[in-house]
Amino acid sequence: MEIIMKLLRWVLFWLSMIPIMILNALLREKVYGPLVNELTAHQLSTVTGCLFIGIYVWGIWPLLHIHSRPASIRVGVIWLILTIAFEFAFGKYIMHHSWYRLFNDYALWHGRVWALFLVWLIWLPYLIYRYRAEKRIK
Repeated sequence: MEIIMKLLRWVLFWLSMIPIMILNALLREKVYGPLVNELTAHQLSTVTGCLFIGIYVWGIWPLLHIHSRPASIRVGVIWLILTIAFEFAFGKYIMHHSWYRLFNDYALWHGRVWALFLVWLIWLPYLIYRYRAEKRIK
């Protein structure tokens, strides 16, 4: 039962990332997007998304109840799976984007750096766990 409660907690905190990333997209579209080309806006948005989610996870860390390296890795994997599933489901069935457009955001060779956000997301819980464990920060 305890693992189910932890899993539920981790999923609920992941759900809270959605409004943060929507605000990040609005920042891109309304503030700096009109000033730069689309690729640069995408790249900046990926960086700001990493920053905002990093700050968010740092802030909620005590509430996540992650007390081991394996748990931190599990959280990262769960968040990665949820993010990819959400991205493709929302992009395809709500925004009606083509599969080509959805997969194109993973094309590092074209300067599309969204995959780097996903790498950040999967490693973020482990990095924070490691830092806090070393510094004895709760």
